[in-house]
Amino acid sequence: MGTETLKWASESLSGLDPADMPPSVVVTPFKVEECFKDFWSTLAKNAIRYRKTGKSFLASKDGRQLLFAEGGTGASNFADSSYILCHCENVERIIFVGTGGGIGDQVKSADVDVPPFCVRLDKVLEILLPPKAPATADPF
Repeated sequence: MGTETLKWASESLSGLDPADMPPSVVVTPFKVEECFKDFWSTLAKNAIRYRKTGKSFLASKDGRQLLFAEGGTGASNFADSSYILCHCENVERIIFVGTGGGIGDQVKSADVDVPPFCVRLDKVLEILLPPKAPATADPF
């Protein structure tokens, strides 16, 4: 990925320049504050500072940083987020939070699919995720 393209993609995903990306990034399918129970009170209770960067939040405490980013729903958004973050040199850990399906205002389809497990198809995202990595869904 070219430097200018990576800069644009990184800023679109996280509101940050690739050089400013922290080592750990948490990607959620929906708005960050909707994916984590008591998000605001947890930050306050633990004296975690944050600043909003686009649709994301850069949290910091004791010199450590963690980015909470809204990555969007679906396999294509997962692939896009993975591809962008894997090209940011500072990123060491990417943590995807979410489920394989859901019910909420964000669901625009007439069908809702809540799978009890995941099956990785051949050649799907092998570039981004090694075939040995487990494909499991959240338990009910």
